[in-house]
Amino acid sequence: MRITDTITLNADAISRRRSKRVRGVILAVAVLGIVIAFPMQAYLSIVLPLMLPTLMFETGGSHPIVWLWGILSTMAVIVAMYLLLIAFSSRKSVVLYLRRFRLSAVSQAMSDAIESGIGRHYRIMTLDDSNFVPLEVPPMERWISRYGSLVTILAAVAVTFAVVWLSASIFDRYGLSLGGAGMAGVFMLGGFLAFLLPTVGPMLEYWVLFLVPAFLIQRWRVKKRSRLEITKSEDLSVCMEYCQTLSGRIRAPAFMAPQATVVKVVDALWQDTVTGIAERSDAIFIDVSVPTVHVLWEIETAIQGFRSKIIYLGQKTLTEEWMSKPTDEKDSEASAKIRALLEGATVLSYEPISRASKRTFRNSLRNALDNLAITPPQQFDVPASWQGIQCNGRTLLPPFFKALAAYLILGIVCIPINLVLWSVVWKYILAAFALQ
Repeated sequence: MRITDTITLNADAISRRRSKRVRGVILAVAVLGIVIAFPMQAYLSIVLPLMLPTLMFETGGSHPIVWLWGILSTMAVIVAMYLLLIAFSSRKSVVLYLRRFRLSAVSQAMSDAIESGIGRHYRIMTLDDSNFVPLEVPPMERWISRYGSLVTILAAVAVTFAVVWLSASIFDRYGLSLGGAGMAGVFMLGGFLAFLLPTVGPMLEYWVLFLVPAFLIQRWRVKKRSRLEITKSEDLSVCMEYCQTLSGRIRAPAFMAPQATVVKVVDALWQDTVTGIAERSDAIFIDVSVPTVHVLWEIETAIQGFRSKIIYLGQKTLTEEWMSKPTDEKDSEASAKIRALLEGATVLSYEPISRASKRTFRNSLRNALDNLAITPPQQFDVPASWQGIQCNGRTLLPPFFKALAAYLILGIVCIPINLVLWSVVWKYILAAFALQ
């Protein structure tokens, strides 16, 4: 057995990453080229759809046709945004994580690795030991749900004050000069208040109104399904079905499912649960920091049916300690068998005592996963992704169209609220500039 603290990419994994990076660069260059070549058309194609839910209200009053237009455009924009996210997101492979229970340092090391990047590319499933905490959406999505609306509002206010300051500075310096330089400041402010602010302002306000509760609802839903409980064989079937949905196309965006799902299972079904999840997983982490009979069974089972999926891990100090013990009568039967099973295998060791060591472990972990050359499912998605899943009398996964309808209804409800709010905000804006 070889213990190493770094794993590098093999030739095939390097080629796959390079191809993915090249495709990303080509796409970015193509988009940038289109924006440079057709700036106005690009601006309208990006901003105009976002303006649609509020644009007609600014020109058409409250006619029923205007309301219908607002509702239809809201539905179209929300669906289009979600389809774009799916198109630009890769499928997330499922990884089963097995370990000795109640080792806080071991669980924390894996949680840190998942939170710092692994969870954005892979979905982890593990059994519950009251130590490993389920992980919801990635940190960036959590940050956006907490502070995204505030940052957007502050940025809009900052741009408004910047335009006012710049216009006033130009006019103050040049005045009503013959060259017209001073009048440029007047026209800049007038154009901003007359054309840009009345269209972009309601749009920003509307999407802030919509996205804040939408993010909170989505995070609540993801948290609900980050814990599963298996008490009978029917629950086990549900868990297997849910495991398959995690790698589906319609849940490809990182915020659509937990980074790490914890499964609480009764003793009578834990072996069936491990075998079932292992069969449906794309990779298996087995932590060999402490040898036990349960870890031995997990290694034997994985080797018999899923040898090509296995990645061995181990806390460096603990692994070297039991591996260095001589094989004699003092050596436990489990550790002796594990030592024999791991003959010729590579164990990725970790000692997360610093940022550098945590980063090394995370990168090596991802390299090991990428080296497996995981092939995504050929089918678009499993039926459960569309039909929903019930577990223990509660909705584990709502039907896709029912879940989507909740966000559409939220978007429609935000239309009249935004209309009322903007009418108040606009009066204060005009009063602030003494133009009322």
